[in-house]
Amino acid sequence: MPGNKQPHEFGSKAMTRPGVTLSSNQVREESQFYDVKEKLQSMVKNHLGSLSHDTELDHDTFKDISRSSTHTILAACGLEHKRSEVHTVPPPSTCIHIDRVIAGQRSPMKGCCSSCFDSFVRDVVKRIMDKRPRQWLTLGL
Repeated sequence: MPGNKQPHEFGSKAMTRPGVTLSSNQVREESQFYDVKEKLQSMVKNHLGSLSHDTELDHDTFKDISRSSTHTILAACGLEHKRSEVHTVPPPSTCIHIDRVIAGQRSPMKGCCSSCFDSFVRDVVKRIMDKRPRQWLTLGL
């Protein structure tokens, strides 16, 4: 990573700025953000693949749903996101697995175990996918 950029500040709209030196803590936060985003993108694609196995999604539609889902979930986690991609979704169900969270089974969403977070990701992907017009409807069949 170039040493002349300001890191993403979680929960804000801050962007990278040239000419600013990073502390080791800032580099770690930047790295953690990209790790979270990468794992989230993978989760979203896996859920979208399984949810759409009976539906033919073209490449662009798949990408659009993935992008919107990812940014919606990043926003729900209080992380940097693209506002134009965010959909309104209900908050996740309350996680009752506090023992898992205490044991270290965490997710990017505060107070939510990885299992409950995975369910939330699936719900967001399904909700955004369901908002898309079905291809057969757009073809006039």
